[in-house]
Amino acid sequence: MNEINKRLIIILNEMFKGNVSEFARISGIPQPTLNNIVGNRFSKPSSENLERLINSIDIIDANWLLTGKGEIMKNKQQIGDISSSTVVGANVNGNGNNITHNNFNEMIELQKGYQDLLRKKDDHISDLLMIIKNVTTYGK
Repeated sequence: MNEINKRLIIILNEMFKGNVSEFARISGIPQPTLNNIVGNRFSKPSSENLERLINSIDIIDANWLLTGKGEIMKNKQQIGDISSSTVVGANVNGNGNNITHNNFNEMIELQKGYQDLLRKKDDHISDLLMIIKNVTTYGK
């Protein structure tokens, strides 16, 4: 496996949570080709497919992808307003808001906390329903 394949796997895992079909859809690289690049074969990506990727996902730093130097994502000044972006993990600017990759991670952790609270609420409701059922059964 060459270094570009490793960086493509990083993009796959970091931005697409390992979902090859979504990565293929967004990048424009045919899924079978992408499977060969990031799957078991680790085929070298063609210049055409690298160009598709760089042109379709604006936030990826082409220098990082090709050389490994720099950061995976372009800095904020290079990205500009990408409020219509559909890429998971992208910085988004719009409506007075600026959401960065770190903000997404914080929101995911916050969401996990909310899910735990909802589970506890559901457990409490189940307990209360059981108490009500027992009280009404006992009263008969």
